[in-house]
Amino acid sequence: MKTGKSEFIRKQNELEKNLCKFSVSFIMPKKELIKQRLKQEDVYLEFPIGEYGILPNYKNNSTEILKIGNLIKEIESDENSEIIEICLESFTFPNGSYVLNQEISTKRAYGLKKYIQFLYGFNDNLFKVKGMSDDWSRLEQLLVESDMEGKEEALFIIWNTGIFEGRENALRYLGDGKVYQYLQKHFFPLLCRFKCSVTYTIQPFDTERGKQILKTNPELLSLDELYQIARTYKYYTPMYNDIMKMIIELYPDDKTAN
Repeated sequence: MKTGKSEFIRKQNELEKNLCKFSVSFIMPKKELIKQRLKQEDVYLEFPIGEYGILPNYKNNSTEILKIGNLIKEIESDENSEIIEICLESFTFPNGSYVLNQEISTKRAYGLKKYIQFLYGFNDNLFKVKGMSDDWSRLEQLLVESDMEGKEEALFIIWNTGIFEGRENALRYLGDGKVYQYLQKHFFPLLCRFKCSVTYTIQPFDTERGKQILKTNPELLSLDELYQIARTYKYYTPMYNDIMKMIIELYPDDKTAN
């Protein structure tokens, strides 16, 4: 009886071992047929009253224009990359007519487009230009992140009063005008800006060329290219692990990478 019971337990253990064998499957990443990337900068240019053209020597404009130049040169200097679109979005702060600010922001956006074309000779079809008028979304974000007095009341007005239903006037009279004065001084200068976005494509790389790119510009590699490079090393060796870690850092929101 004792031997029979031991044999039964042994067989049960073997059965459980077989049932508990797990295997891990890697999901092969899809190839990017067109590797497309985007870089962007917020640029704060200033204008004299009634002016819409870019004045490079006006106030701090030369420093801000340099941001655009560095952004473009960084992409153009790479022989593997090609710019396919430059998007210029111009924002104003909420002061006066929304429609008038829309017109002002549009004229300024086209003024910046003309200046960039003057510097780099880009064709018209490369540009997407938008006048965005008052940047209420950015103002809301700044308020949420701040600890200013009257913050909750100001947010309540933004969330519950439409742009064309007296939102700006409601803010003007909040706290005897002190809240609006604070917004003008601390937040409005951060709203009047250009968002410059440059979209570009990157040529595909074979594994050997990809290994060279990995050392200097790993962000130019697609998820599939990184994985193919990793597979040339033995599993779980330091180099293999480093590339797998890099994949997560470069593609943190990608389900396949995770």
